[in-house]
Amino acid sequence: MLKKFLFIIIILFGIGATIAYQYTHVLKQPIQISKSPFLIIERGTSSKRLANILVEQKLVKPSILLPYIIRFDPKFKRFKAGVFSLEKITTLENLLTHINGTQEAQLSLRFIAGRTFKDWQKEWQGAEFLKQTLKNKSESEIAKLLGI
Repeated sequence: MLKKFLFIIIILFGIGATIAYQYTHVLKQPIQISKSPFLIIERGTSSKRLANILVEQKLVKPSILLPYIIRFDPKFKRFKAGVFSLEKITTLENLLTHINGTQEAQLSLRFIAGRTFKDWQKEWQGAEFLKQTLKNKSESEIAKLLGI
């Protein structure tokens, strides 16, 4: 009986050590920014959906533990919706800490004399990190919305 109890304790300790090792290994993996320097998290995104977004955008390698880390770790479970810059992010732990703060990306616009609104509109249509709300509107409708 004592041998069985000791065997079960050793097995449970081994499982716990393996999970702890995998936890730190997943968090320390480097972020691979390939396409866009921004991460977009929609409102109402769950921890499982966030894990899928990170894998789909090829920022991290797939891991079984990733959705559970996001859901159960108190440091990472209160992530915010928004557009986040990935500029100085090196590891998954940095990324999760970044999106749990209120450090949304701030995009600045500079209007240069000589460029028309149509030029800007063409340029903005290709930007994947901007939500297009003026797509099928005429110039007069846009001017009315802007109060011009």
